[in-house]
Amino acid sequence: MHTTRNSSIVVLLLLIAGTALGVVGVVIVERPRPSGAAPSPIVGWTNSVLRYEFTDETACGNGNYEDTSYVGSNYGTQSVGAAIATWTNDGVRGPSLIFDGIDDYIAMGVGDLGFATTDDFTICGWFKTLASNENQRIISMGNGEVSSSPQVFIRVGTDEKAHVFARGKDTDNTGYRKGTANVVDGNWHHILGIIKGSTDTVELYVDGLGDGSESGVWTATNLTNTVIGNLYPELNQEMDGGLDDPRIYDRALTTGEIYQIFLGD
Repeated sequence: MHTTRNSSIVVLLLLIAGTALGVVGVVIVERPRPSGAAPSPIVGWTNSVLRYEFTDETACGNGNYEDTSYVGSNYGTQSVGAAIATWTNDGVRGPSLIFDGIDDYIAMGVGDLGFATTDDFTICGWFKTLASNENQRIISMGNGEVSSSPQVFIRVGTDEKAHVFARGKDTDNTGYRKGTANVVDGNWHHILGIIKGSTDTVELYVDGLGDGSESGVWTATNLTNTVIGNLYPELNQEMDGGLDDPRIYDRALTTGEIYQIFLGD
C-alpha cells in the first residue's frame, strides 16, 4: 500500500553555536506520512461507533461495507437501485471508493445512533474532488433539508470549502462553520466536525488543524438516516470523487487525536 497525502513540513529552529560566528539557521525537514495499514487500535477505539475502511474489494464489489469500529455492527449498504461506488487502490493508504456524483451513496445499517441533546460527538472522513457545481455530503445524519428536523453533516460546499453543520429542531438552533481553505483541488483532504451539545458549539478541522467554530447548535435528538456520500432522502448532494475512512465517535476527540488521525491512525 501507499499514501497519496502531501507530506507534512516540520520547521526546526536550530541554534548553531560557532566558535567564530554565531549563526541562527532555519532548516526545513520533510517528514513523510505513514504508509501501510492503519495501526490497531485506532484513535479513540472504544469510543468509535462507525468506521468504513473500504479495504476489502470483494465487500465493495457487492455493496456491503464492514463496520470496523469498536461497535462493529453498523454495517453499510449501497442503496437499492443505485449504482455501486467504484473500488480503487488510489486511496489515502491503499483502497478507497470513487462516488460518481449521480446516485452513489452508502446507508448505515441502523437508524438513530442515540446521541442525546447534551452529548458531544465527532464525525470525520477523507475526500478528494475536482467538482464544485453542487454541495457534496461526506457524512450526513438526519432528515434532509426539512427545516424542523435535526440534521448534522460534513461536506464540501460550492464555495470549494469544507463545512460542518448541526441543526436542532428549527433554524434558530443551528451551528454552521465554513472553512477558509480551498479543498477542491483533486488531492486528498481530511475533514472533521465536532458537535458539542455540552457547550452548544460546532468545531471544524481540516487536514488535522482547527478551522474555526460556531455557537448555537442542536437541541434535539433523533438523528436517523446516516448516509455516506449523499443527502437523505433528497439525494441531491452527491459526492463526486473519492471517499475514504469515514468515522463517527461518541465523544469529542482532542486536538492531539485529530492530528494523529491526519497523520495516519
